[in-house]
Amino acid sequence: MTHPSHQSPTLDSPKLAPLTLWPSADEMSEKVDAFYASPFGDGWDSYETSDLLDHIAWFAGTHDSADIFAWDDTRAVQFLEHILDRAHLADPTRAALFPALLRGWVRYVGSREQIPAIETRRTLAAIERAEPVFFTNMAPLFSDYMTFEDPERSTIFEESSETVTPHP
Repeated sequence: MTHPSHQSPTLDSPKLAPLTLWPSADEMSEKVDAFYASPFGDGWDSYETSDLLDHIAWFAGTHDSADIFAWDDTRAVQFLEHILDRAHLADPTRAALFPALLRGWVRYVGSREQIPAIETRRTLAAIERAEPVFFTNMAPLFSDYMTFEDPERSTIFEESSETVTPHP
């Protein structure tokens, strides 16, 4: 007879952490469509931005609980600090949309999951604090050929007449 401590673990073994599976394509599509249909996703449902939301969901889904709705201040900052290294976008100018899209997603998640407003505000404040570093990290992607015309990002870019250009 084999001692219980030497037996191979089984799926019902209390020593194993519960297995969390990535949502199926249909489940993911439902979740994303619900975001796009919400006031927080208004304007984000386009071919140009759809893969950006995939990166946000992937990042959340690969950490801890594998829950794409699990966002807090720490995870949001980690996302903005590391996504440029991981997201290989054909058009890097779209990466500049990550902070705004992440804010919309966090607001949606807070509303959908009934997360206390103070927690959502804390996460949004963390995104705001991490945004300058995010755009500083982005600057090398654009230094040779890109200018911006988005006043929301003007906090870290110098304005030159009507065009906002990245810091060198």
